[in-house]
Amino acid sequence: SWLATARSAIQARIDKYAATEIKFNLMGVVNDRRPVLEAKLAHLRAAGMDDTSEEVATILAELAGEEEKSAKWKVENERRQHNYLPFCMELIRSLAGSGKLPDIVKKANERQVEARKQMMAQKMAAMGK
Repeated sequence: SWLATARSAIQARIDKYAATEIKFNLMGVVNDRRPVLEAKLAHLRAAGMDDTSEEVATILAELAGEEEKSAKWKVENERRQHNYLPFCMELIRSLAGSGKLPDIVKKANERQVEARKQMMAQKMAAMGK
């Protein structure tokens, strides 16, 4: 079946990258729930229920949640697709022009060295040394 094939392919990918990757993201393609909820709402209203009934209120709350989720996804998608490179280049130019870039780079390198030391200490502690 396709499920067994998909499961083995996903497991193979996880096994391949498990030693080097920290996290995995498994996404599913699902239908938008809003049309289904809107249809249920229309059916309940056609049956004579108003917005004060518990069933209608529940569907309205679910619909509001789906709308909020959709708006949030839209913003996230716009942020993912935006080209931040011109902004970053201008920021670096501005920092370099004002003479602040060397200090920022130095501080960033110091933080990186400290983070590596902490990571090594955690690994050593995990190994029992």
